[in-house]
Amino acid sequence: TCPVGNKATTPAGAKTVTTFLMDQFRTSSSYSTNPLWKVVDGPWVISSYNPVTKETTFARNTHYTGPTKPHLSAYTIVTFTTGAAETNALRAGTLSMGFLTPSEYDEIPYFKSHGYHVEGWPIYGNNAVELGYTNPTYGPLVKQLYIRQALQHLITEKLYISKALHGYGQLDYGSLAVLPQANVVSPTLSHPYYAYSLHTATKLLSSHGWKLGKDGIDYCAHAGSGPHDCGTGISSGKQLSLLLIYGTGSTSVLAETEAFAAAAKSVGVHFTLKGESEPTIETQGECPPGPCDYGLMIQAEGELWTLGYQQGMPTGTEQFGPGAFYSGGYSSSEAFALMKAADYTSSSSLAPWYKMEEYLSKNLASLWLPLTDSITVVSPKLKGWSPLNPDTTFQPQFWYLAGK
Repeated sequence: TCPVGNKATTPAGAKTVTTFLMDQFRTSSSYSTNPLWKVVDGPWVISSYNPVTKETTFARNTHYTGPTKPHLSAYTIVTFTTGAAETNALRAGTLSMGFLTPSEYDEIPYFKSHGYHVEGWPIYGNNAVELGYTNPTYGPLVKQLYIRQALQHLITEKLYISKALHGYGQLDYGSLAVLPQANVVSPTLSHPYYAYSLHTATKLLSSHGWKLGKDGIDYCAHAGSGPHDCGTGISSGKQLSLLLIYGTGSTSVLAETEAFAAAAKSVGVHFTLKGESEPTIETQGECPPGPCDYGLMIQAEGELWTLGYQQGMPTGTEQFGPGAFYSGGYSSSEAFALMKAADYTSSSSLAPWYKMEEYLSKNLASLWLPLTDSITVVSPKLKGWSPLNPDTTFQPQFWYLAGK
């Protein structure tokens, strides 16, 4: 009911407007009643919100005049504290669509036998093993490209997908997983730059001054910054030992972690494994400001990266750009320039994105693990939910109930 203002036309006024909007955003208890959040141009409008559980209901926007008017009068997003609770809700029929993790693979036969649709949901993104570039102990090691290459040669993605993920995963050799018919992924990323090879990993390390110690751990025998030395910041006698933090609560993540550690041990690289809960993982992953308190970090299941989008395209800036929280302090002027070019290109060509993806993959901004699909379980009564959108957004305006 207030008149249209123009405060945002000055820096001071814009700050006032921003402060106001952020204050409204922080007051989550009024999400469902604040008229500000009723200003929508899409098919749905928020009708209820629980600030404690985050359960949210969206009602049909009766003023919507665009295409694909909703069939449903409303839908509710329900939250769960555990995967088991979500699975129980699916079993009880109180949930029309939900998700299983690969750790709950054994539940799939039950749902299929009761008429549920079970389908993997591949997304645009990647599953990164973060590297602690800013850690004073491990940083000098992971800053060496040849060490990152050797570590990547220890990961066998096809086997991980087959055994640990039960087939519900996508090959991921760079900043985007290799999705079928996805032209946003550089064709060169359909195959790994650093294929699984214990021999190649061993050769990379030995050719840069590392020797196997009596305890089975490589040590730096040729300190220095030359082409056949261990590298800058690595002292003579330093062991190739890294702290690997991984997310707990997932048998598939644990299986991948243990397989990675076993391969590393076979070439003289020692991992100290440390399991952490998801909240702790998220806190430790925020560096900068740092320094990072790990050498390697494998996110808990479900904590999979989806990249920032510009013009509907994943440019990598939010994950690997300057000052990004979840990159371990990765810093590459060439990568930053390529990401900026991808961000601001006005060309219809995909070349800028391809160049960015290829560099991040070759340079190993992080190590790459297969991207885990969400295992989607859908009630036989719900229709219109397929195909699943690879940018992870729901499109409930297409949904309807059987017979309606």
